[in-house]
Amino acid sequence: MFAFFFLLTEVQWDSLMAQAAQNMDVLSSQDNIKILANVLKTNVSACTSIGSFYLPQLGRIFLDMLGLYKAVSGIVSETVAKEGKFKRV
Repeated sequence: MFAFFFLLTEVQWDSLMAQAAQNMDVLSSQDNIKILANVLKTNVSACTSIGSFYLPQLGRIFLDMLGLYKAVSGIVSETVAKEGKFKRV
């Protein structure tokens, strides 16, 4: 029943996860970061609203979210190692 509401975000999520699996640079794009943020915000709102009925959706994206966290954490660590904690403007 709720699958219809997730259709657009699932398509965006699946597309970005497939692209990231091939090339992590896709996670550096501001447009893609906005899409990911929107998808995650949508999922947080849905989880808050529908409670336990959200579990199938969570099961669907959980491993991708862990992989995304690991990848972004690596990007942040690498950037800090190269540029220091504060980027000078």
